Amino acid sequence: MSDPHYFIGLKTEQAADHLLLWQQELREHMQYKVWTNPSDFHVTLKFLGPASDEKINKLITILHQQELPDAFSITIGPAGGFGHPQSPRVFLAEVEKAPQLEKLYQQAEKAAAASGWDRERRKFHPHITLAKKQAEGQSPLSLSNVPPVFQQKFPMIMDHVTLFRIHPGEHPKYQEVFTIELKSRDGNGSTN
Repeated sequence: MSDPHYFIGLKTEQAADHLLLWQQELREHMQYKVWTNPSDFHVTLKFLGPASDEKINKLITILHQQELPDAFSITIGPAGGFGHPQSPRVFLAEVEKAPQLEKLYQQAEKAAAASGWDRERRKFHPHITLAKKQAEGQSPLSLSNVPPVFQQKFPMIMDHVTLFRIHPGEHPKYQEVFTIELKSRDGNGSTN
């Protein structure tokens, strides 16, 4: 049996109601093979892939020692996609690339590298995947009259970093393994 797969990310449950509405509207225009379960909405900081318990424990120790930024607010939206504008392979919510988010990304990369993973070569593009593996239809973002719901922007507080284990075929499929709460403005924060 192969080792389970993991990633470091930020849960976005505060945005779930907004993003679920986006998914409902999107279903009127496109049919994707994979729709993200609202419990699984997140921003990926570092995809790790397969890892042994030993490697994961080393990563957790290093993450716990990091000097992480305080909790911060970012903007979610508007909608976007990866791939052809009329039929993107991934439909997503854009995420503001705030300095604190960039710092978390760099720290996740650093901790992963110190634990034996290669650094990411692609540019960091924070987003929340809503659907992927396009089957048919036309993206509402390519219409001359883009539905207003996909143009919305809304604030969200990022207040914890999480190590997730992936359970393919399950719904939801991401299990929280380890969480570090970012300090609030009053200086409180914890891990579990």
